[in-house]
Amino acid sequence: MLGKKGGGVIAEMRGELHDELKMDKDIFGKFSAGSLGSPKIGPAKSWGKLITGVDYSDQPANDVYSFDVIGIDLNNNEFLVHEGVSLSEFSLESIDASTYPLLKLRLNIRDEVDLSPVQLQKWMVLYEPMPEGILLLDPAYEKTLPVVNKQEGEDLDVAYRFQNLSNKNFDDSLTVSYSVLNKRSRVTEEKRFKIPALAAKDTARFTIPISTINKRGNNNVKVFVNPKIIPEQNYNNNIIDLQDYLVVEGDDKNPVIDVAFDGQYIMDGDIVSPEPLITILTKDGSPFFKKTDTVGMEIMLKRPCESCVYEKINFSSPQITWSPATEDADFKAEFRPGTLEDGIYSLKVQTMDGSGNLSGSKPYSINFEVVNESSITNFYPYPNPFSTSTRFVFTLTGKDIPDQIKIQIMTVTGKIVREITQNEIGAINIGNNISDFAWNGKDEFGDQLANGVYLYRVIVVNNGEGLKRRETSADKAFKNGFGKMYLLR
Repeated sequence: MLGKKGGGVIAEMRGELHDELKMDKDIFGKFSAGSLGSPKIGPAKSWGKLITGVDYSDQPANDVYSFDVIGIDLNNNEFLVHEGVSLSEFSLESIDASTYPLLKLRLNIRDEVDLSPVQLQKWMVLYEPMPEGILLLDPAYEKTLPVVNKQEGEDLDVAYRFQNLSNKNFDDSLTVSYSVLNKRSRVTEEKRFKIPALAAKDTARFTIPISTINKRGNNNVKVFVNPKIIPEQNYNNNIIDLQDYLVVEGDDKNPVIDVAFDGQYIMDGDIVSPEPLITILTKDGSPFFKKTDTVGMEIMLKRPCESCVYEKINFSSPQITWSPATEDADFKAEFRPGTLEDGIYSLKVQTMDGSGNLSGSKPYSINFEVVNESSITNFYPYPNPFSTSTRFVFTLTGKDIPDQIKIQIMTVTGKIVREITQNEIGAINIGNNISDFAWNGKDEFGDQLANGVYLYRVIVVNNGEGLKRRETSADKAFKNGFGKMYLLR
């Protein structure tokens, strides 16, 4: 079928299966000139020459033609570099291939008398081609397709290889552009680096490091080697776009607050030193996040007065020091409130981990008491009565640890059967204590004592003087430095 745009069908031929159809018709037009364009040619390292050929009509005297050479840069902008070329061979060596890596040809024809222009026989451009590369996943990572699952904070490295498939060298280093699109937030993170120039048939291997922080959900990972910087025959081979390749599970676990006073854990209302060191550790449930700043952390102290309210302790205060979390240590803040007056104080602490999770819907809260006067109280064995062993519980107040604590165990007649020294009692601190030493009911010689009632006497000396005993409800059975204990088997 032969037709004319806007003019309908001029001629139609039909045939049966395997018939050969042949049509011979003259086409008449009203235009005396026209042009014919070529597809893009290249990219080229250098340009050689243009070779052309045309067939003339029966009236060659009226046939006029010429060729135009159009340069195209990497941004697809076109520039006329040679116009009106009519030679059958024409040098293109003067065209800078780094400026115009691509060319396009245009044949201009005209016949104003017979309207029978020349027919294009050939046009050919000789040039040195650019190298051609291809981007591939490392074989080990091809096994991870189509999805890699990671915890937020867990790093991911993806290995690639870029091969030069051609016999031409890449003369310059190649840029690698990679991006990660988080489909949940629609945020794209893009970075670039370079790999060395590749010789013919050579291969470059590289790894893309991907941080999973703030990338919860599905992520697209796209890598583009030589993103249209150096001309290549085809850029489609240089791209790997992995849709939904990285799936990140968010860190939703609340961190744990660990609060200690002078290295000891206390119960609500316990006595502490008048100059306590309050240590606050933030323990993150995720092994991949490290808290490295004080964002989201609050320390508040309420002093013992009716009108007192919680005051927020600023992290720029000299009372606060802190250190970031590391591979071997938790985030730590140390609060030294100075010398505190007697009374009951309240402490509140709220913290946030590296992924933004609070330690709880409400702050950690505890009350503690300060007594500046040095004294000892609540001194009793536990358990009492006992059958196998008993330890000694006591409470110290004031600023200083006593120089000496000694416990003497006696019969009801006053005979000392066992003396327990401070070295045996173990480390002590201001506040509540329980001895490391557990008495097993044996005398100084290791002989088992008989069942019955025994007395214990406590000697506490500080700066050469006996320590004052503060009376409490727990000291009813402890009079004048003596108490009773019961050994039952």
